[in-house]
Amino acid sequence: MPRKFARSFSYAWAGLCCVARTQRNFWIHGAIGLGTLSLAVCLGLPRQELAIILAMCTLVLAMEIANTAVEFLVDVLCPQHDPRYGRVKDIMAAAVLTSALGSVAVGVVLMAQPIWLLLQP
Repeated sequence: MPRKFARSFSYAWAGLCCVARTQRNFWIHGAIGLGTLSLAVCLGLPRQELAIILAMCTLVLAMEIANTAVEFLVDVLCPQHDPRYGRVKDIMAAAVLTSALGSVAVGVVLMAQPIWLLLQP
């Protein structure tokens, strides 16, 4: 059992490395997430709110990973352009966008007041 677990972990790590090597948006989302989490820590948000922000950042990165998997699969199944496969890619990109916009909304809800109070004279 430990060998199978180690092997599946190594496959997952290889997938993560592949995404990190090939997807600029993964790095962009990661940097924004890290910046947001750092700001939340600096604002002194409670642990529960930090956990929510961390969960939202993780969701966006996971959606970016899923989007990459779908794009690679579509490219293998249909190397030539086909609007039906293009639609699949567009829908997956919409899922990433939806999670990113939701994360922004959560960040605004959790951090708007502390930022506002910080900016008051």
